[in-house]
Amino acid sequence: MTPPPVVLTETEIRAMLPVADAVELVRDALITAERARPWRLDLPGLDVAVGGAHPRGAVHFTARLASPSTGLSVVGDAATGRPAVIALDDGYLGDVRTAAAGALATDALADPDARTVAVVGGGPLAALHLEALATLREVREIRVSGRGLRDADIVAVHAATPRVHGGWLKPGVHITALGEGHLALTGSVLNTAELLVADDPSRGPAGSVPLGPLLAGQLHRPDGRPTVAAITGAGAADAALGAHIAGITRAITGLRT
Repeated sequence: MTPPPVVLTETEIRAMLPVADAVELVRDALITAERARPWRLDLPGLDVAVGGAHPRGAVHFTARLASPSTGLSVVGDAATGRPAVIALDDGYLGDVRTAAAGALATDALADPDARTVAVVGGGPLAALHLEALATLREVREIRVSGRGLRDADIVAVHAATPRVHGGWLKPGVHITALGEGHLALTGSVLNTAELLVADDPSRGPAGSVPLGPLLAGQLHRPDGRPTVAAITGAGAADAALGAHIAGITRAITGLRT
């Protein structure tokens, strides 16, 4: 008899996947994103999206259903299609995936001496993003800001509003926009960016280039020039986090997942 899938709660998932581990998993996933074969379906009339990926040759595939208030991931056996793990993560997997990618982009693009972060918007994603960034570099000052961004070295935008204008920013600033945050960036910001990267360029602003080559050292930060990263959530990262959870579940339960 085929065993049923293992159902995991948000508490269990957080224990299996601390932020620091997510950062390294997402780094590897984005560097090898060309293997991921991602897919995404937006449901008309509903604030719900379904997406996922199956990296070539991987044992597992991951499908994720997300809405503004919750999240659910199904990790399946790629050989049989059988669901192995159902993760009732209450949005954590989506948030930690996006937060990790945002932190990696910020660390790669912001000036090495940048230590002041201004945050536009709040919520769980903002908190996870700052936690992820702190695993990569020292942050000395965090400001929750509206228009008071001029002196910040790094600006993290976690909401589609309020709109962010270029005149509010210092020269050479790095901006990371997470989720719908890129919708808050006006043309005065995007048009002055020396480099614009995205974890998923198909969903980022026009002119975005993939984040993976930057993390792999194939693309370099322009010194002293403004940069922007648009992080909307990549299927490759979903697949990596799903496979990680399935592997831990298998080790704990002894079941073939």
